[in-house]
Amino acid sequence: MDQKILVTGGAGLLGSVLVPLLLEKGYYVKVLDNFYFKVDSLRAIKNNPNLEVITQDVRTLDPKNLEDIYAVVDLAAISQPDPQGMIDLALYYDINYLAPVRVATLSKLKGVKKYIFASTCSVYGVQEEIVNESSNPNPLDRYAQTKSMVEERVLKLTDDDFSVTILRFATLYGYSPKMRFDLLLNGMALSAYQNNKIMILGDGQQKRPIVHVKDVANAIIKVMEEEKAKGEVFNIGSNDQNFKVYEVAELIREILGNCELEFYGDPDKRSYEVSFDKSLEVLGFKTEYTPRDGVREIFEALESKLVVPQDNHWVVKWWAKLSKEGRVW
Repeated sequence: MDQKILVTGGAGLLGSVLVPLLLEKGYYVKVLDNFYFKVDSLRAIKNNPNLEVITQDVRTLDPKNLEDIYAVVDLAAISQPDPQGMIDLALYYDINYLAPVRVATLSKLKGVKKYIFASTCSVYGVQEEIVNESSNPNPLDRYAQTKSMVEERVLKLTDDDFSVTILRFATLYGYSPKMRFDLLLNGMALSAYQNNKIMILGDGQQKRPIVHVKDVANAIIKVMEEEKAKGEVFNIGSNDQNFKVYEVAELIREILGNCELEFYGDPDKRSYEVSFDKSLEVLGFKTEYTPRDGVREIFEALESKLVVPQDNHWVVKWWAKLSKEGRVW
């Protein structure tokens, strides 16, 4: 296969799972990443002749890197809400809004055929009814707000020669070569493993859909290869993985055995139940992995020391550290 794919943020949580799958399918893959997180997440594939790694900030993407590219998968972002305001607002705005709008615009100008934007179900914010792609967004934090802003801008670029697709991911979980423990299930699994205790923010009644990172990677590839995705928005997840937060904790406790539950702090205001019917009906997308799969692989990675928790496994904490040290601009 001679099609070339550019993945921004390709060394991150999702990118480091997606890129090997693209290579397995025979694509030539360019990874653009600033490598601020100092993790060699592509080490298993770094000698693949169809892989090209570009160390560059997405905000300064050289348009030359878009030449002869068939599809752009735009994953680069500060991919976590920052309720305590630890990261400068302008940095959020530049990376999460201005950068993807620029990448999408340049992609169209350079003749790229497909642009896939990584958004989030967090754009729904708080909702009483089950939401779908036609529901009005209600983003509550700067992360979701900037994602929603990008959606509105880049969808308008769609025309006969340029396909834009928005993917709103449920909250990711599972092992990745670029591990994160600031995600719902992953964080609870770590707490259970380390302390035999699962920490639950607020009363745990908040509703949240979750999805395995490998399923999301497979969904991206399906969208890239599907003509029906042009100009569309898809929620990516599964109806049977809509949970209340405390239900995720109970699931982990079932796997681990005796484990204490501890409630703390004010609840996350985000609460939404999402319909994933459209991705099933239009794309034929079905998830293959379950939360139990995710918990087991995280425990195995921790037990084998494949993963040793460190500061760069928490997005906001690490960005705040880099900002304080003057290592980002």
